[in-house]
Amino acid sequence: MPIDEVLPDAPSVAWYVGGTGSGKTQLALFHAEILKRRTGWPIVVLDSTSAEQFRSGWNRARSLRELVRQAWVKRVDAVWTPEDADEANAAARAVRMGRCCVFVVDEAAFWLSSQRGRGGELLRLLRGHRHAMAAVLLTTQHLSGDVPQEALTTARRLYAFRRNSPASIERLERWYGIERSDLDSLAEYQALAFAL
Repeated sequence: MPIDEVLPDAPSVAWYVGGTGSGKTQLALFHAEILKRRTGWPIVVLDSTSAEQFRSGWNRARSLRELVRQAWVKRVDAVWTPEDADEANAAARAVRMGRCCVFVVDEAAFWLSSQRGRGGELLRLLRGHRHAMAAVLLTTQHLSGDVPQEALTTARRLYAFRRNSPASIERLERWYGIERSDLDSLAEYQALAFAL
């Protein structure tokens, strides 16, 4: 399905899956901007790895308190890099309680992992995103092992990029019917879009 026919909704959950440099964060941010224009909601970014694309042009919060003030008091876009899982959980809780935002979680596997038993508040937000009136856009490099099944079942959209690990490709084929040859035929920075 062409990518422009499968844009995320608000509220909803969408996953962006691809290797480093595949374009997953850029597409998630592009969709976040579209959702912001549609809803008027601020974009809140959980920058898991201090990624380069968030180093300039963004209101960088130095604390969770500052993130909350920027997003829900000033109603401006904000980015924050948590120090640990407790801080990431606190950010997801703030989104759930603050409501009405576009929440981008870059490299979600840092905070959500079936193998490491992580999930907490982020998983709770994914399951209750409609009640929180939140659009949650998550990027990951691997679907295999990194992302619990419970987190994937909340998604209405999936964007799969050409560069993916063999284990992720196997999961994409088995669960979503995505053909390896379709992924291989994609141009660089292009993704297959699926409504789930």
